[in-house]
Amino acid sequence: MDSVSVIVEKIDQSFVDVTTWIAAQADVNFIAGPEGKWKTSGHLDHLLQTAELVNKGLRIPKLMLRWKFGKPNRAIRTYDEVVKRYNEKLLDLAPGVTSPMTIRDFSIDDKKDCLNKFKKEGEQLSKQIGKWSEKNLDAYLLPHPLMGRMPVRELLMWTSYHNYHHLKILKEKY
Repeated sequence: MDSVSVIVEKIDQSFVDVTTWIAAQADVNFIAGPEGKWKTSGHLDHLLQTAELVNKGLRIPKLMLRWKFGKPNRAIRTYDEVVKRYNEKLLDLAPGVTSPMTIRDFSIDDKKDCLNKFKKEGEQLSKQIGKWSEKNLDAYLLPHPLMGRMPVRELLMWTSYHNYHHLKILKEKY
């Protein structure tokens, strides 16, 4: 099970890697993508919205989290178990279903601003994580639209993986 410091390192690196890769691409690629798929800007928007939601969840008072989502009733999964479960859930999705979020497409002129927002959201996420104890990461739940209620530690491990999941798609298909 990843410690708070390991989770922060993984999340920080995932935000740096996504930002660096997208920044290095030709500007015209920011508004391009395979036929019928998200544009690069859409992937970045999806990751940005995800980070914003996780940050928002981490700011909810713990008493409210307990009241709204209950408490964990199973052992905490490892990083590899979270990744495996997420990929299994992705396979269960109906064809054409991608995200419950509304994905915005941006212009080339928005690239730098979007990357800065993404970077800042990642920095904020690291700060928020630092406010949580090891014990509390396992004691509180947050909702995930695909995987249901998850202990905060698992949601944070998933967040790191999710950034890399989209980066892999971008590297392979864009």
